[in-house]
Amino acid sequence: MALTAAEAATTLPGGLMPAVLPGGITAQQAAAMGLDSSKQIYTTRQAAARRKKSQVYTVPFAAGLPFNVPLRHVGYLSQLTLKFTLAITVTGNGGTVADVQDAENYIKGMQLVSPSSNAPHIIDLENLIAQNYRNRAGVNPRSAPGYAFWTPGTAGTYNVLVRVRWPIALRGRNFATGMIPRNSQQEWSLTGTFCQASDLVGTGNAVVTFGAGTLEIAEEWYDAMTGLNAIPPDFLVGTRLRQFTPKQSLGIGDNQYSYPTPGPTLLDALHHVYINGVSDHVDVAKFKLEADGEYPFYDDTGSDLRDDNAQELQQQLPTGWFLHNLFDDTQVVGESLGRDQIDATLYSQLLFILNIAQGATLGTAQKCVDVYRELVDLELPPATR
Repeated sequence: MALTAAEAATTLPGGLMPAVLPGGITAQQAAAMGLDSSKQIYTTRQAAARRKKSQVYTVPFAAGLPFNVPLRHVGYLSQLTLKFTLAITVTGNGGTVADVQDAENYIKGMQLVSPSSNAPHIIDLENLIAQNYRNRAGVNPRSAPGYAFWTPGTAGTYNVLVRVRWPIALRGRNFATGMIPRNSQQEWSLTGTFCQASDLVGTGNAVVTFGAGTLEIAEEWYDAMTGLNAIPPDFLVGTRLRQFTPKQSLGIGDNQYSYPTPGPTLLDALHHVYINGVSDHVDVAKFKLEADGEYPFYDDTGSDLRDDNAQELQQQLPTGWFLHNLFDDTQVVGESLGRDQIDATLYSQLLFILNIAQGATLGTAQKCVDVYRELVDLELPPATR
């Protein structure tokens, strides 16, 4: 039975009463965190000051080559913003690309890592673009100011520009969850590999060459609360955004694949379906998510799931994308009280079932790419993360 401080004062012996301090913690908890319980104790929300700086790092484009950007030892990192520009020359008319979304994959295998990190973020730029549709209601990075794409099959030189946000921590009332304490001695780096022409064209026959390009990286962070009598974020809980290609081929009917278990806490599963070599959601009959073969979390037709996504996000997801949203449970997109997230350690198997409709033309190239957003307990052994 929960008691107020006033009720506790009249019903509990003094030695058993928890002394609740202004920060919402007891004197014992304050001592364990190195806080002075005789002074005002501030929460993270009270003490945190948000900072933002554009063009912190600039990396020149080099086709097909990797890059490594050491991050500064400044504050608690919350978000990166990537601005990518590139001159692309299309030679000749009539050329094609395999998939228009793949033609935006200017950076592959981006990771946010440290030497001791066993929970790195890893994602391609085209999948991060799709994640940006989901981060904020009604936000479409392809209609953002300055966005520019190149036109396959039409000769000319195009000045590409794309700007995307990479969420490191969560948002809203969850803003302190997943922040990276860069004021420590641990080294953090952003790595990736710039595209080659074949990465954009795929099995198409468009002929493209590259001119000058630049990756500019902006940071959003919160001041480290060093010297303040404040409750720090829980740095033993991290976030992770990572991609997998669990199905390299698809068939008519049910296609099953598992989320890795035992594992972290699943917040989102964003699926990208390719059929006959291109992004396709029309031929997806159903999408299911169930645990241990008997606990169904979702059992949706493809069209219903797409409609749910449009209602929640106030816009349609790009062609071929589906979102299993286990996070948003308030009236704000990107904010959660933890109601729907799935703790994968509780199940021996989490199974996704993708059903392709009868009559779909599969051709020779089909697959499903998944982007998972997760909470990772950094105290757990690596095999369970």
